[in-house]
Amino acid sequence: KSTLLIWYARDHADTEQKAQLDAIYGKADLTKADVASIQTIFKDTGAYEYASSLVKIYTEKACQIIPELTSNEEQQALLLDIARFLSERKN
Repeated sequence: KSTLLIWYARDHADTEQKAQLDAIYGKADLTKADVASIQTIFKDTGAYEYASSLVKIYTEKACQIIPELTSNEEQQALLLDIARFLSERKN
């Protein structure tokens, strides 16, 4: 299964990073070193930063339309809290 992080990293990776991703991604048994390598590639290619920026953009858009979904202020507050919680979670 390809994710946004993998897609972005592959698109911005150099030849060595692409080879590492191809060798590691999809393996059944990842080692701690494999995970660390993928995390480094995500960081170095800007994949984490890109994904974070999209989360921020779409969370802001979602929060802007909440009043259109309901006029109930309690429900609006709940939906805003959920949107913010989901955008701030780390895993």
